[in-house]
Amino acid sequence: STLIDVVPETVAVGDGCFFADGIYFCSPVRHRGTVAVAATRIGRGTFVGNHAVVPAGHDWPDDLFVGVSTVADPALARPGT
Repeated sequence: STLIDVVPETVAVGDGCFFADGIYFCSPVRHRGTVAVAATRIGRGTFVGNHAVVPAGHDWPDDLFVGVSTVADPALARPGT
């Protein structure tokens, strides 16, 4: 699969995860001339669909499903959702 804009050293991925193609994955945030890079943990058993967006800087729960062309929302993410 193709993960876009990821900084690999900042991401920990749990066992049994699946990432489809074209995902904007834990990208650094660029704003007003600065770049912010944040550590991110993806829980085990997570599925991320094609062209989804997964923001950086969060501890994502286990067994998360992020659908095709969806922006993951850390305020709504719960294990098994």
